[in-house]
Amino acid sequence: MLDELRSYLRDVSTGKVSLDQSREIEIILSRCWDELRGSGQENMEGYKLRTRTEDMQWAPPILAFDIERHAQQSGGSTRAVVHTWSVNTETSEASIVNARQRYIGGMDKPLKVGPLAEEVVKLILNRANDPRLRWLSDTRVKIATRKFIPKTNWRTTKGRTERFQTCVVQLLGEDWKWCKEPWHRDEIENTNSVPKNGDQ
Repeated sequence: MLDELRSYLRDVSTGKVSLDQSREIEIILSRCWDELRGSGQENMEGYKLRTRTEDMQWAPPILAFDIERHAQQSGGSTRAVVHTWSVNTETSEASIVNARQRYIGGMDKPLKVGPLAEEVVKLILNRANDPRLRWLSDTRVKIATRKFIPKTNWRTTKGRTERFQTCVVQLLGEDWKWCKEPWHRDEIENTNSVPKNGDQ
């Protein structure tokens, strides 16, 4: 398989490789990737090369390219890692020679959850007929949290939601508790009595 790569590269001009040639090289390289010593760094596998390499350069016997890895995107990160690989076609070796971070999404603006919590608490205490609330009983209400906390990346959304829920309970008082069961998510209950303020 490596011989196929070497044979193809003989007809490739030195310098930046065209996009069409890069795509052809990706296919060939993916088939022989496991034959290269060092190719397993950072859990790299041949199939991940296809249609994903960037800025491919050919300086015999070195084939170099960048590839974005998404490991840091999970959990809400707005950055990805870009690895620069160097493939020595003579010694059959591959190695990462550089790593840098790249922003893959804009940073979210800070969200003040206090005013949002105050708004929902006012609605609850006045037993308001609001589309963001669904009264399940005299003492339990389901809050459409996403109407107050817009969904963004996972980590940011989780942090905002937790702060929002903590603030809501603090404002309502210790008798109010968030239901812990997953199937009662976003439900809050007065464990003592029916709220009197604004009761109809």
